[in-house]
Amino acid sequence: MRRLRETTRRALAIVLALALAMSPLGGWRRAALADQPSAAPQAWDKTTTERSYEGDGWRATFTLTGHWDGGYNASVKVENTSGAQIEDWRLEMSWEGEPSHVWGATVESHGDGTIVFRNADWNQDIPKGSSVEFGMCGSSTFPGFPASCRMPGAEEGVPEGDYSVDFRVDSDWGSGRTCSVTIENKTDAELRDWSLAFELENEIADIWGATVTSHDGGRYVVRNPGYSQNIAPHGSVSFGFSATGPSGCSLTGASLTRHVAEAAVRPPEREREPLEDIGEAHYKAPEEGDIATDGATGLRYVKRQLLVSAYPGTGRAPVEAAARELGAEVVGLIALTDDYQLEFPEERTLEELEQSAAWFRSLSFVSTATLNLASEEKADFTTDDAMYDDGQVAYYQGVVADSNNHPFGRATTFKGGIDSWADVDGDNWGLEALNVPVAWDRKAEFAPVRVGVYDAGFEEHHPDLIFDDVVDNIVDDGTKDTRGDIAHGTHVSGVIAAGHNNKEGISGVATDTRLYACTNQRGNTGCSMADKYAYARLIGSHIKVINVSLGLITPIQYAASQGDADAQKFIKEGAGIMGEFFHKLLASGYDFVIVTSAGNANSQLKGNRLAQVPKGADAPYGYRMYDDQTDPGKGISPIHPSGIPAKYASVLTAIDDEGVRQRIIVVGAVEHSWDKDTSSVSYTYASFCDIGDRVDVCAPGVKILSTVPTFYNAKDYALMDGTSMAAPYISGIAALMYQAKPSLNGSMIKEALVESGQERGRSVNREGYDYWMPDAAVCCDKARAYKGSDLNDVTWPTGILCGTVKGHDSADGSTTKTLAKASIVAIRKSTGEHNLDGYSIGFETDSDGNFTQGLPQGTYDLILRAEGYLPICAHDVVVEPDKTVNRGTFVLGKWEEPPFGGFFYSVKGRVIDALSGSTISGATVKARPGWDNATGAYATGLLGDEKSATTREDGTFDLSITPGSYTVEVSKDGYVTGRYNVVATTSDDVTSMALSPTLPQDEYRIILTWGDTPRDLDSHLTLRSGGEKRLHVCYYHKSDSVDGGRISARLDLDDTTSFGPETVTMTVDVASLGENELIGYFVHDYSNRSRPDSRELSLSGAFVRVYSGNGLMATYYVPRDKGAGTVWHVFDIGRNGIIPAGELSHESNPGSVG
Repeated sequence: MRRLRETTRRALAIVLALALAMSPLGGWRRAALADQPSAAPQAWDKTTTERSYEGDGWRATFTLTGHWDGGYNASVKVENTSGAQIEDWRLEMSWEGEPSHVWGATVESHGDGTIVFRNADWNQDIPKGSSVEFGMCGSSTFPGFPASCRMPGAEEGVPEGDYSVDFRVDSDWGSGRTCSVTIENKTDAELRDWSLAFELENEIADIWGATVTSHDGGRYVVRNPGYSQNIAPHGSVSFGFSATGPSGCSLTGASLTRHVAEAAVRPPEREREPLEDIGEAHYKAPEEGDIATDGATGLRYVKRQLLVSAYPGTGRAPVEAAARELGAEVVGLIALTDDYQLEFPEERTLEELEQSAAWFRSLSFVSTATLNLASEEKADFTTDDAMYDDGQVAYYQGVVADSNNHPFGRATTFKGGIDSWADVDGDNWGLEALNVPVAWDRKAEFAPVRVGVYDAGFEEHHPDLIFDDVVDNIVDDGTKDTRGDIAHGTHVSGVIAAGHNNKEGISGVATDTRLYACTNQRGNTGCSMADKYAYARLIGSHIKVINVSLGLITPIQYAASQGDADAQKFIKEGAGIMGEFFHKLLASGYDFVIVTSAGNANSQLKGNRLAQVPKGADAPYGYRMYDDQTDPGKGISPIHPSGIPAKYASVLTAIDDEGVRQRIIVVGAVEHSWDKDTSSVSYTYASFCDIGDRVDVCAPGVKILSTVPTFYNAKDYALMDGTSMAAPYISGIAALMYQAKPSLNGSMIKEALVESGQERGRSVNREGYDYWMPDAAVCCDKARAYKGSDLNDVTWPTGILCGTVKGHDSADGSTTKTLAKASIVAIRKSTGEHNLDGYSIGFETDSDGNFTQGLPQGTYDLILRAEGYLPICAHDVVVEPDKTVNRGTFVLGKWEEPPFGGFFYSVKGRVIDALSGSTISGATVKARPGWDNATGAYATGLLGDEKSATTREDGTFDLSITPGSYTVEVSKDGYVTGRYNVVATTSDDVTSMALSPTLPQDEYRIILTWGDTPRDLDSHLTLRSGGEKRLHVCYYHKSDSVDGGRISARLDLDDTTSFGPETVTMTVDVASLGENELIGYFVHDYSNRSRPDSRELSLSGAFVRVYSGNGLMATYYVPRDKGAGTVWHVFDIGRNGIIPAGELSHESNPGSVG
């Protein structure tokens, strides 16, 4: 018998490899893994009612059949799509659901986010082509669909060598015999739910210790009987049978199978969503040869190019016409923001380019014009990795776990085992330090979020990343620099968005992320226009969070920190370009947060030393990187940078606009130290980080494990250090906040991040600055509690802004019409103590061209636009609490190509003395673009010279200027400088402008002007003490005084033929006014005094200016929203100063006014 057993084993060794492919059995099959990566778990969108999951040979469809607050019903259909019967089915779901009742199945196990449903005995098997269905109900809110499904118990063959089969004939009586079979498990793992297939020359009559599940000729399949279902490690099971047939029975062709838990089969990979169409957007990428360096300042810029930023709504035609005037053409544009890249056919000097930019800035429809600066920003991380020295691939120890402690697939070759989530140490330390796993506990309620990464390059096919779209990615050319750039962007992306619960590698911070990427190096070098293009593509596609782990090279940062004016100017100009660009996007209603690295210029690594040298092409600001090979021989000592402020880390960190800075989060890096004895952790601010008050928060940035390309590390994951690695942690938390509250306004994210660190009491200090480390869970809770602001639910001090918008019918401005649905955007410049959510507020005119809008108190710039017209920017409009500000009539110029072929229109005017009505000669006239612009640059000519005119003997002037809206400034010694809002046209119409002679400090001059109707408006100044009128100055009583001249007034100028001015001068010591004394100023519509229903006064465009000393104190516009009336109460003066009134009433008798 011994010889027989040895012979049988040799025969078994030959046939074991045949396994499943040769088996005709029904009821079992080998499990095949899905060949597509899975989508991350998604929050339920409250509209989807069905989701399917597929594996090899089966499909499960989860259907939500009903839901309500606090409950739901669902059904699951399991289909057999294979060619064999599925026996004893089970279905395992990765799901947060907790069904309270199940029918058609039983719950076999439930816990840790996994639930296993098992058949209900009567539906145990699923024949091929058939299905079973079960249902459930829950007594809580529907948590969303399962993240994944798998069918445990799918069978697979046990590899040869992992087991042995020993066959023995125990007794033989010629016509029959009894036999026994022993199966031995030679592995360290349990062989579950075994079955054995074999060839037998006899026919089995009876069997014990197993059951026959299939018999086809001499081919048998037997399965465990249930009580010996599994074979323990290095254990064995036996079964026996009696058989009939010829003597010499043998068992051959044996193959053992086992049930295994199939790897999670996810829904098919979600469809990628490319970036949205933002309209025409393209730019001309510069090559290295297109970059010029100014020898005097070190400024690097693109030769022959300017960038022109027009106000939204301008359109391409006016910009192209202006460009032609200078001989340039548009080579790039972003229609979304009205940004243009211009290029001259021949090279221009820096001075010539700056002159041309100044001329563009003087155009009323241009927000700003600048050089196209060359980018000096690089990947912002610090390393002495061999990858950057000699191209060798670095190796590291330790294994990071995905969020369910699944190590990445290649983990078995690493040392150290799986990193536990139990302590803040190991390769998961960054997530743990920020309390991200606790935030994940809320993920059932999370919605998908879009996140953008602006970086140097990306590996688009990493197994742990899904990019929905990548713009202008660089190609791996095998060089050290290119591969380093790709590795950097890939690493950053993994920290934010590596697949969550996908049994692959690491887990990013955000759980359900649509990931978008742009590079900053389409050509050989980046530029300001490339930056604008990238941000426009991302923000224009409504991407909420953008990570930018890029920074200026160390020599520029260090030079700026040492006070080099040229380096500081370069950074400031770059920051100004991008600040203005973001300002426009915010004003257009886009909501976003940009998270950027604080910089690593203080690194003490050998590769970060500087050499101080004379300024030149290779060192425009007097510093370059130290060269170990050549610099020692030149007597140059290396400099280790220290104390560099983060303000100089990048153009983003240097932006000063407070509204924009609210959306930019600057992140420093921390490192940790783990005490194994006490199981405690401590944190310190990383020594390489830039410092200062521009750093908003800090996050882990040392020994951060994340995704990299295979060429960087064969395992697809690597450790990196730097603020580049810290920033994406904060981007991930910001993304979680948007996931928790999709309607969240980005303005509160920075505040919540800082507050969460303060509430946990965790900060690190460096050189006198405290940096807070956020808590992701607290941030998510704050986001969920956020209610936002509604202008119709006002809880802060507000006022009312109203006015009228008209437009010229043609370029000559001869006629105007009201503009319905004209767009007005009020951009907050300041709100005092009320830091509100909205950066801008948009509204429209009604069918009559009028607008009335409640606004929080503060100072605003207004941008008014309508299709076919040039936009206006009205500057510094002040809204006061509980007051109505009427801004009168805004007139938009119509864009037409100048008929004479040039590009200049004109402003014609006549300047008169407000006191005497006589004309003023020799006054200087200049213009600033926009309305109410008292501080901006003056309009210039083509060569950068300021445009100006001088009034003639008859007081007239003609100022040649480009099309658009302007603030004309008129000045002359002895007069208060006057400012008037005008529109440049081709007509001969003359605008009357009154100048007030300068006044002593105790004198006030009140000047009334209006339109062509009504013909006669009158000024009335009164003094009332209690109920008694003690003083009244008007057209029939032109001067008056009280108390020996304590208060005196006179009507200097009376106009009865439209337009004005009417001028009143008053002398008063305001402090001497009694408690019950009020000086009132009123405007009476004399022409319509007998018509109580007249609206001509409210539609007259009248406005009043109040001067004192040598300056303008206030301007008031007639209320348009008050309806009919013939008396406008403009203001009162009491002992506390001027009190605006703004009310309309009716009075027919001039003597009763006031």
